[in-house]
Amino acid sequence: MGFAYFEMSVVATIPAIILAIFVYINDRKEKEPLTLLALLFAVGGVAYVPVYFLEKIVCGLIDKAFSQYAIGSVGGIIGYTEQWAEYAHGMLIVLVGVALIEELIKWLVTFLITFRNKNFNCLYDGIVYSTFVALGFAMAENLIYAWQGGWDLLLKKTLTTLPAHLLFAVIMGYFYAMWKARKTAATVEKHYAKKGIITIRKPVRTWNWFLAMVGIPVLHHAVYGFAGYFGTDLFNVIFYVLNAVMFTACIILVVRLSKKDATGGRYADMLLDKKYPEIKDLYDDVAEIAEEVQSDE
Repeated sequence: MGFAYFEMSVVATIPAIILAIFVYINDRKEKEPLTLLALLFAVGGVAYVPVYFLEKIVCGLIDKAFSQYAIGSVGGIIGYTEQWAEYAHGMLIVLVGVALIEELIKWLVTFLITFRNKNFNCLYDGIVYSTFVALGFAMAENLIYAWQGGWDLLLKKTLTTLPAHLLFAVIMGYFYAMWKARKTAATVEKHYAKKGIITIRKPVRTWNWFLAMVGIPVLHHAVYGFAGYFGTDLFNVIFYVLNAVMFTACIILVVRLSKKDATGGRYADMLLDKKYPEIKDLYDDVAEIAEEVQSDE
């Protein structure tokens, strides 16, 4: 029994590590410190513990709210007296009880560790950071599946939830990097305006990218979860097709943004260069000014 648990633990761990290596290799412009990546991966795994208990609490409250429509058993809810209640319950479980909690916690971990880190200076960095947190989280989740459900559940979850976590993280990381770049551009823009060098015609917007950074992964996770929540043939087809499409899209996004980062320079600089072409040599000034202003805040 002990050796079987060891085997399952190895199988649960390896896929997340392989995907993390794939993401790391595609960081073509400037590799991130391994110590930082190891920290993100480890904290992502540890974050699964509070997420697990928080989900149980929230999902329990949602179950209680729909208890008047539920047909119960000793094992829990087995059906509903109203069809709308079944779908509403399922939607709240996957959207609020799972997707919102998991994506918010993963984003919070990523943000707290990396936002002011001096190594966060390229678009692809956002993807690297968010995916290492998500893969650490997914590895911990896979270990629980292995220990509780055995080989069948482990293999099923490895082929479904692991690619899903990776894609949610790629999407979050992309918008995280774009939000960070725009925050930097807005900081420098205000700095130049304060010195009277420029007149801000229309401030660089950041709030919409923040909403996309958190909201789109949550919604994507909810759609994925809702497809897998119901065991009908139609939902099973949707679920597995969605998994295949998500994994393919994830690989394409990683490779494309990696190539763009390797040739495109720093995005905040380009934003300001395009907006204020009359100001020369912004490329070399942006990072220094942004760091100086943020250190004074």
